[in-house]
Amino acid sequence: PPPPPPPPPRAPFSSALSLQAMAWESVPYDVAHFVLAAEYVVLMLLSVFAVLRLRIKASLKHSWQGRFFFLLFSGCILRAIFFGLQPFVMEENVSIPNKWNVALNDAPSLLFLTAYHIILYHFAKIYHLGQAKMQKKLLGATNSASRPLQPPSSSISKLQLQMIFICLSLFMWMSIVSLIVLDLVLTDATYSPISSDTTAYESVANLFLSAAYFFSSIAFLIYGVLVYRQFLATAPTVTDKRRMIAMRLRWIMIIVPLCFMSRVPLILLNMKISNLTYEWWWDLMYFTLLELFPLFLLLTALHMDTKKERETQKVPSYSTPFAASSPAHVPLK
Repeated sequence: PPPPPPPPPRAPFSSALSLQAMAWESVPYDVAHFVLAAEYVVLMLLSVFAVLRLRIKASLKHSWQGRFFFLLFSGCILRAIFFGLQPFVMEENVSIPNKWNVALNDAPSLLFLTAYHIILYHFAKIYHLGQAKMQKKLLGATNSASRPLQPPSSSISKLQLQMIFICLSLFMWMSIVSLIVLDLVLTDATYSPISSDTTAYESVANLFLSAAYFFSSIAFLIYGVLVYRQFLATAPTVTDKRRMIAMRLRWIMIIVPLCFMSRVPLILLNMKISNLTYEWWWDLMYFTLLELFPLFLLLTALHMDTKKERETQKVPSYSTPFAASSPAHVPLK
């Protein structure tokens, strides 16, 4: 009898993640989420480049800068992993319980919010320390030489401000992490082609994060305006660079909080119309415009240039978390 036919050539190793094995039923959705993953990888690489550049130029002088870049870097890694997994979850090539998928979605939001609070804390510190200095000058001018100088009473001290932000951050972390842990431990594993809030713990955590972003953005906008107006009253020196820097900072003060505040009505809309999450353009629009873009603005603002910083420091001014972006000497137009 003729010899048996040889076995077919063995296909190269391919797991359930192999692109060839996929039945791409939702190509636009999959491509959009791969694009989102790539966007966060780019932002992560930009944060690494910014840290290396600041270290080379000896401009990374404050520990809060290192914390901000670390939180941004960690959040971008988790976001890229999350979006990179979503096409495989949608095509049912990877089985991830929905509660773990939701937790992977909430974790970067918490990290980015903490990084946002670092910038907010420094704006608040700049404003209150500046108010204390201005009050001291006014009291020094009005008090006679024989009367002792009275300390300012209406300003918040640095220690009080630190305690306020530490308590708020601890409350935020404990609340959200507790909700995530309770959801992972107490609820049954269900499977969904998208990351969706299916339990009370997930819905409350989502609303809590949205509220935290909303009120933090209101505080960011208020303190940003107060600090900017405080800077305008300090020194009269005007240069083209400072005018350009002031214009950039004005845009940051407006765009960043408005982007984060705009997330709240869209989240509420998505909770009412659940089919929106299945649309391929929803996540691409939402995360690109309302999370990645404002984070990119903050990153570029913190990516200081030592030459600009030295020029800005020639005229006495208050320290700013944007250092080189200080609009201290630009008249309001």
